[in-house]
Amino acid sequence: MDTTTALRFDLFSSYEALLQKLVSFSAALRNDHALPLWVSRTEQELADQKDMRQKAIQLYQQLWY
Repeated sequence: MDTTTALRFDLFSSYEALLQKLVSFSAALRNDHALPLWVSRTEQELADQKDMRQKAIQLYQQLWY
């Protein structure tokens, strides 16, 4: 295996591990309401009483956010 291939494999493996950790983190947030979180909310979300915990989970799972 050449260096470039090894680096690509390492990057892919690290990304997969990160995704798995995000799944675990999201499950912890979903199941443990004592865990603190912060996410900004719009006036509309405030008026609609949107679930900010669910919004946070969705944002945390979107790696480009």
